[in-house]
Amino acid sequence: MSMDDDAREFGQHFKQGGWRLGLLVARNVEHGGAGGRPAENRSLENGSGKVSMSQFADLARP
Repeated sequence: MSMDDDAREFGQHFKQGGWRLGLLVARNVEHGGAGGRPAENRSLENGSGKVSMSQFADLARP
């Protein structure tokens, strides 16, 4: 699955809750940092293949 697929699945299953949603976030969202909202252009610069929570949320919107 790609990050886009995971984000869409997260958006579709948000109301169902459970551990699976946490797994999708953990696989694709970069952990914290200095706090606050990270710069949008930082997304894949660290080579981890992960994005900010705000970017993941944007991808999850139907």
